[in-house]
Amino acid sequence: MTILHHRSVFLLAGILWAAVARPAAGADLVREGRARARILLPEVAGHATLFAAEELRGHIERMSGARLPLLFAEVPIADETLVVLEPRRLEGDIQADGREDRFVLETRGNRLTIAGESELAVLYGVYQVLEDLGVRWFTPGELGMHCPPQPTLPLPSYHPARAFSPSFRTRELDLSGTRNTHFDRDPARQPQLLQEYALWLLRNRVHHKRVITTRHLPQPFGFGQGREFQGHNLRRTALRGAVFAEAPERFPLVTQASERWGRDGVAARREGGATQICFTHPDNLATAIASVRTYFETHPQHLTYPLGLEDHAGICECPGCVKANGDVFPPHDPNRLVWAFLNAVADGVATTFPTRKISVYSPYGSMTRPPAGMRVSSNIVAVAAQVTGNHLPVADPGNTHAATYLEHIRLTQAAGADLGIRTYTMYPGTPQPLAILDSMRTFHGLGANWYHCESMGRDEHRWIVTWALARLAWDVSREPQELLREFCDTYYGAAGDLVLEVLGMLDEAVRGMPVVVLGSLGASQSILSEALIVQLSTRLAAARARVEGREAERLGRLIDSIDMMAARARAARACFRAMDTRSDASIQQAQAAIDAFAELWKERDLSLTCSPSLLDEVTQRLQGHVAKLREPMSPQRGAHVGTGTPAILLEEAFSMATVPAPPPADLFILPEHGRFKLDIDRQGVAQAWMRADLDDSGWREISTWNFYERQGYDPYDGDYWYRIRFQAPPLETGRRIILRIGALDDGGDVYLNGKLAHTREHLSPLAWQESFTVDVTALIRPGEDNILAIHGQDHYGMGGLWKPVVLYTQP
Repeated sequence: MTILHHRSVFLLAGILWAAVARPAAGADLVREGRARARILLPEVAGHATLFAAEELRGHIERMSGARLPLLFAEVPIADETLVVLEPRRLEGDIQADGREDRFVLETRGNRLTIAGESELAVLYGVYQVLEDLGVRWFTPGELGMHCPPQPTLPLPSYHPARAFSPSFRTRELDLSGTRNTHFDRDPARQPQLLQEYALWLLRNRVHHKRVITTRHLPQPFGFGQGREFQGHNLRRTALRGAVFAEAPERFPLVTQASERWGRDGVAARREGGATQICFTHPDNLATAIASVRTYFETHPQHLTYPLGLEDHAGICECPGCVKANGDVFPPHDPNRLVWAFLNAVADGVATTFPTRKISVYSPYGSMTRPPAGMRVSSNIVAVAAQVTGNHLPVADPGNTHAATYLEHIRLTQAAGADLGIRTYTMYPGTPQPLAILDSMRTFHGLGANWYHCESMGRDEHRWIVTWALARLAWDVSREPQELLREFCDTYYGAAGDLVLEVLGMLDEAVRGMPVVVLGSLGASQSILSEALIVQLSTRLAAARARVEGREAERLGRLIDSIDMMAARARAARACFRAMDTRSDASIQQAQAAIDAFAELWKERDLSLTCSPSLLDEVTQRLQGHVAKLREPMSPQRGAHVGTGTPAILLEEAFSMATVPAPPPADLFILPEHGRFKLDIDRQGVAQAWMRADLDDSGWREISTWNFYERQGYDPYDGDYWYRIRFQAPPLETGRRIILRIGALDDGGDVYLNGKLAHTREHLSPLAWQESFTVDVTALIRPGEDNILAIHGQDHYGMGGLWKPVVLYTQP
């Protein structure tokens, strides 16, 4: 390993200066607009160190008008002030150990030393010095920079020396998607916007991670990338080089991995993107170990290799995998099987690379926690993905959706795993909850060393939250509210307190939601009611009257973003009303709202500050659905029920559960078709839509064996109602009468004959496809007409009652 030093003349000078215990009085970087210091570089300096010097020079020049000269190998002038950049290791010499971002600042006499474990750490040290001089990078670009003019800049005092170490060794906040998803598609503007964004990440000391900042950037951003990797990468790693025709046994035995195959009811070895691997085939384990070893041999600067499951089902059902899973059917719960495989990979890699790690998404999907009593290698990083419960802080007692998630994290870490956290900002156009900030300290307290946020939208509103998130990722001891106030007061000046009020109003509306997953058109229109839109507009108008110049330009961009979100919510609301009523008047109103959004986008030039995918979503996706609203509607059953034979329907009704053998003798399948209505304004409970005698003749007919989106209601998310009339068969007395619902996406309240029978909460990631039972003995009328009413909530993706409902009795 190369340990970097300055030339011997500087070492000698350093010995002479060491006697100076404190910073020299009156030492300045700049005095009255004239440079009083030089920047001393090591004799071997890589790109990051040179960039650090230029960043220090450029910002000091912006503040004071003076540009500090660089010093390479000259003897220093007596009493001259020096800023010494001192990386311990060049990038090519790094063997990753998680300490690469640490740095020390020390002032001795006229000498400020910025010493880092790596060149990137030296750059982070420069940014710390600049922050201590008052510089901030609130949003990307020149307008987002706060660089207070100071003709005299004293040499910062770091005596005694101060060591800086991030709260999370890896910090990632990159935008997801592609550059065209989030940045102006005009080729004359996009490169500059991308570079400004990458600089913003770098200056706020978070790593470049995703494709948007690692493959499309101009130089000099060949540094700043994270050293840990997560991803759905297990299949391609373990099956590297495998050919299905030659070794089908390495591929998983799967009955039905996705709807692309339809329902064949046959367990077969399958290849393709909707499958995992056979976890007990020795060649898959050997290949995975060899692949990871090869990776670390060629990437010594990286700490973690991704081995997450593919982002779908397709778990192997072969006898070997069932046995390894403790005789639990793996598609229902694969944890013992998968954790055992990962342990074996980690142990195999550790024989050659004892400090390197592999990562897996858990808790996430079917991966929840290691089985009780199972040891997990400390060389495995469990990246815990918080998909739901984003409306409240993760540890809030009212956040029932996150309670199980937190418990799984605790149990996973107790089993021995290292811990990473994966969170998400909302999809573009959905107001960003502040809960993501309040959750940071909880995650750190749980022992997380790696924080990744998939930032899914770009607009001026969310920069406020994302900046605070970046600050917390570096120093989790900061108070979120203090950071928000610092942003608002410094960035918006006299309008800062009103902007902070706007953030609070939006967050209060978010917290009033039953749950927020990742955001959607439906969530946005629920959060941004007409009343709230008017209140926000009033506050922002008052804020505009308080500022001018640069602060007014900044505030104008925020107002544009809020107005955009309001117009998008109105377009969604109008389209959903048109879907529900199918009247000519409602369809015309939906079209008018879409046109209004498009006009606002063009008038405000919103592609400069917001994700252009929003324009596609409204003017293409919503527009396409509105164009079909005059077409005839008819119920459409899903491919998953195939031909709808009794055997298939029974299996679907017992989704993610064991089908009884033999089936219940008195099994009764409720009718496929029911009545359906959107509850856009959540008024159904107040208007008693669950009543048995409600006239639902104006509701639409729909299949209860398919998602409602596939029957003319895409892309609605929100509250909805089903009503199914059926004549119950005579049922044996003295036995419990069970109603089994095959699946309800995402959850809701079940009423029978006007009475609440059960509340189904979506408390696990796979609850949307899990069957559940309700004891209706006291509510059903055997041999008579009954009405089953379901008040559901869909918060993300597909939704509705989509698998069969059955009745039977139990002792």
